[in-house]
Amino acid sequence: MSTWSRFFPAAICAVYAALIGGLTQPARALDGDDKKPSANLWLPRAWQTDEGLPDNNVTGVAQTGDGHLWVATLGGLMRFDGEHFEVFSTTHLPKVPNRVVLAMYLDRRGQLWLVMERGVVIRVGETGARVFDATDGLAYLRGSAVAEDNDDGVWFVCGNEVCRIRKDKVTRFGANEGLPAGGISASPQMERGNCGSRAGRAQESSVRAAGKPC
Repeated sequence: MSTWSRFFPAAICAVYAALIGGLTQPARALDGDDKKPSANLWLPRAWQTDEGLPDNNVTGVAQTGDGHLWVATLGGLMRFDGEHFEVFSTTHLPKVPNRVVLAMYLDRRGQLWLVMERGVVIRVGETGARVFDATDGLAYLRGSAVAEDNDDGVWFVCGNEVCRIRKDKVTRFGANEGLPAGGISASPQMERGNCGSRAGRAQESSVRAAGKPC
């Protein structure tokens, strides 16, 4: 099971934000001397539903190039500027069943990929959003592992297959390409957003041959 599918509390979101973006302010020195290096402490702060999150089950956190922090939850997607949450509604998009975000991935081009319920994937870019589902050839997603290769392809675990989306085209790889029929589990590399999946050396080789993952 992908580590992303083990939901963590929203309090961790605050710690992550403090580490990557400095969204909290340094604490004042306890001894009153702000010139000492030891005085620059960080104060953790938790944001939960009372502070604007739609759900306390956070499934992904990413920071885009504009400095905003994106927080994916089981209750929807939010954008955070350090003080306030702004709702990014996905339910107005065609073919999106609800607001539940199972996983989120930020690719090298700054696009967000959202794994939704019922086998739907949303790609969010600067100019708009694109929805992929079964009508595009996407198999029903099982789990929430996402990876990116060196050819602008993004990979997903889809039941007994892996699916690649590249240039708006969905390609599926299954038993005919050498993947085992008993199911696929994500490797640590795929969970970190690198590449590959773990079900034996033959499976990894076939995925590499099919799509040249990084």
